[in-house]
Amino acid sequence: MPEARVMTGKVTPALSGPSLTDAEVEALGRLDRVRGNGGMKAALLALMLSPKLPGRLTVWREETATVPEAETLRADVNALGPSTRLPCFELLLARMGASPLPDRQALLRSARRVLGPPGLPIDRLMWLAMRRHFGEHPSTRAHGANDPEISRLSIADVLHVAHFSAHRRAWCRAKTLRRAGLVRW
Repeated sequence: MPEARVMTGKVTPALSGPSLTDAEVEALGRLDRVRGNGGMKAALLALMLSPKLPGRLTVWREETATVPEAETLRADVNALGPSTRLPCFELLLARMGASPLPDRQALLRSARRVLGPPGLPIDRLMWLAMRRHFGEHPSTRAHGANDPEISRLSIADVLHVAHFSAHRRAWCRAKTLRRAGLVRW
């Protein structure tokens, strides 16, 4: 039986998700406190960097030259594991979505430079996520209106939602396969 969790204000992993290292928890805590447009821009662009493409680091440094804490934010982003990078990216995008239009446009221009060729498959998805969060929507909507409260969630809460959603999807898929007689448990 899982023990009850006490809310301490500290970032904790979801019960069903992978456990986080101490360095990752500390980095998430610092990234959760980033609120300024310059800091959010530096963190978002750092989440787009890839060790496979070292040339992006030079562009990132040019784009974040005016942000004093940029290197610290990049170090925090590098401390994140693969399971926490995307929820952190989405949370920072949601927060950046509340900033003035010129700041969002400047972030898109910077992201275009950082994601320049050669590209990875994930780059296109990140670019589309940014455009989507900043107001570009297709003419037909498949989902209801976005919840404005999501940008106020902490990174820990976003991780909990992500882990629960992944677990729920796997459970539904297994149930469908059992009904079809493809899997017997």
